[in-house]
Amino acid sequence: MHMRTSPVSKLTLSAVSAALILSACSGSKASTSGPTVVPGPTSSGPSGSSSSSSASTSSGSASSSGSSSASSSGGGAAGGRFLRYEAFDGCKSLLAYLQESALKRVGPYGFNTGYGYPGGPIAMEDGRAMPTVTAAAAAATTAAPGRASAPAPDAKTTTAAGVAGDSSGTNTQEAGVDEGDTVENDGRYVYAVVDSARLQIVDTTNSAKVATVDLPPGQQQIILDGKRLVVVTGGWGDMQFKVFGTVPYRGGYGGGGASTVSVFDVSDPGKPTMTSQSTLEGDALAVRASGNTVRIVVRSGFGDRLPLLQPAIGGKAAEERAKALNEQAIKDSKIEDWLPRSATGKPGSIGTPTSALECNQMGRPGEFGGLGLTWVASVDLKTDSPKVVGSAGVVAEGSTVYSSEKSLYVTTTRWQESPDPSVQPINPDPPKTAVHAFDFNNDLVSYKASGLIDGVLLNSYSMSELNGNLRIATTDQAANFGSARSSGVRVLARKGDTLEQIGSVTGLGATEQIQAVRFIGDLGYVVTFRQTDPLFVIDLKDPTNPRVAGELKIPGFSSYLHPFGEGYLLGVGQSGTETGQITGAQLSLFDVRDPSKPTQVATLPIGHGFTEAQYDPHAFLLWEKTGQVVVPVQSYGQPNQLTGAIVAKVTPTSMTEQGRVKGVLQPGAEEQQRQIDEQCKQYPGQCYKPDFSTPFTRSMVVDNKLVLVSYGGLVVVALDTLAPLGSVNFNA
Repeated sequence: MHMRTSPVSKLTLSAVSAALILSACSGSKASTSGPTVVPGPTSSGPSGSSSSSSASTSSGSASSSGSSSASSSGGGAAGGRFLRYEAFDGCKSLLAYLQESALKRVGPYGFNTGYGYPGGPIAMEDGRAMPTVTAAAAAATTAAPGRASAPAPDAKTTTAAGVAGDSSGTNTQEAGVDEGDTVENDGRYVYAVVDSARLQIVDTTNSAKVATVDLPPGQQQIILDGKRLVVVTGGWGDMQFKVFGTVPYRGGYGGGGASTVSVFDVSDPGKPTMTSQSTLEGDALAVRASGNTVRIVVRSGFGDRLPLLQPAIGGKAAEERAKALNEQAIKDSKIEDWLPRSATGKPGSIGTPTSALECNQMGRPGEFGGLGLTWVASVDLKTDSPKVVGSAGVVAEGSTVYSSEKSLYVTTTRWQESPDPSVQPINPDPPKTAVHAFDFNNDLVSYKASGLIDGVLLNSYSMSELNGNLRIATTDQAANFGSARSSGVRVLARKGDTLEQIGSVTGLGATEQIQAVRFIGDLGYVVTFRQTDPLFVIDLKDPTNPRVAGELKIPGFSSYLHPFGEGYLLGVGQSGTETGQITGAQLSLFDVRDPSKPTQVATLPIGHGFTEAQYDPHAFLLWEKTGQVVVPVQSYGQPNQLTGAIVAKVTPTSMTEQGRVKGVLQPGAEEQQRQIDEQCKQYPGQCYKPDFSTPFTRSMVVDNKLVLVSYGGLVVVALDTLAPLGSVNFNA
């Protein structure tokens, strides 16, 4: 997303198979009196949610659209204005735009563009510049990342392709679009990133660990495509310094980090071989795959690249001097100082950093989208030697990613903007989100349209594409980080080079924040919460006139919604009282066969605590063949405390607990437990026995066995009886 300072042209790019949607905030005011029709912004978090109640079965109180205070509207661009995505015609215009935008937003302490939290630049004395560290010098001081054996010390659940027996895949939002996760399986072997720097490979037929691979430390996402395993590692610090010679947050807010893309041949899972490794300048926001192409959405900042300073001492004179030096650094900059870089070497080596994008692959939005770049890198796994190739990018800072089979959307919201720390940052108007749509066709990416909407998105599940229309659920908020006013669902359609709002329904849940969203076909389900949990059913059959078909109000809320059979929803969330007090985690089952009369069929209390599936859909497993639901659980309070997982059996009329599986014990847990047992013998009335298990993070079905994975190890149980079949301790 870029703003125009010189002639620009529309964008059609090669070497990418993706579509971007980037959101930037604008400053138009929206009416605050009653429900209004407006477009909405973005924010990251868990997926859908629905109501919860402490009763084991309850229908709650349902109402049809006649009782809702929501309002519907079709057509027009109420509450927003149109934006265009435009590409730069060369490096000269791109550099001019970047310098102009940066000069408006640099202060004595670096950048603070209002697209996130300001970082802490390194203090310098009186404007003396920090010595520049070259990538070569940095690499010479630290060993390059590579592969070695380590010494022993997060749509529907898909079926893994090309595997023996019955096995589950990653729980994804959209069918046909795989998502980077921490665990994969091929029907026999499990590939698990169990901590920030190790890949464990386990044979589930005998519960034996067959390989351990050292990875660059950071946040890991993996994709398994046949015999190729792609590992994407995002993070700050070590890799960024080693490869690119930059220091995180050197120039205030706007640091970008570094992401490493490692491709392994796992034809022999016991001997995985790295075939290529590349490092991208920026933080990996998301990893998506369709066909044989993996796409990595990367966010790169400028604060690390430019020699920006901050005063080592206080006082107006020092700040003015620092600001002047920072402005001069921007004026002296070259285009190479702004474009993101990548480095590809032989396996085990870093390689030489080069620009990852050409100037004519960059674009901008009509409104300022942040001092950073969001771009897409692609890995074509059909080739014998897969390489990471940079493709389309926009000058904007992405945060949330949604992908359909044909499009990719990335969103951001600007909250405040003030480069001068002595001035209180103020955003006088409610936040808005700009949306930019691209389509992909094989290796071609082409720009299609842009639009602007009001509000804040919860996460990627707040967006859904159907028949070329984009449905977005947002919460409208007051200015200056104000409280929620109400929520709504907008429908955007492509009209030329704009995404035009063709319909909306707003006024959902006055003063309540969206907790969960799920779009299934031409129906949408939106959960809001403050004291009670309204579950709104949105009829989107006519995209120009969406309406509230029904509403269910019950205590508690769900943070994730999952389709179950025809006309049912599963909810993962928290139970609550009529006054809004949260009483514990629970599963819920909803009957939505009649959209005008949604009912809660059953609930299953989990206990005082939480489940990771509330916040990360990848932690949720539904095995539809047997009606089993598996969620990781950390519950507290004896006698029902559990660090492990709960397995539930679900039918259209009931939800019951089948059993519980305890996690792998932490190192040294046996001795700790022995000492506690001795204390309990002496003081039986004051005895408390904590659970020393490591919490599960993922579960999957592998060749008709249930496999549960934690940071401490892996447990295999029989799918039908939950009888233990084996386990692996990753730290043994």
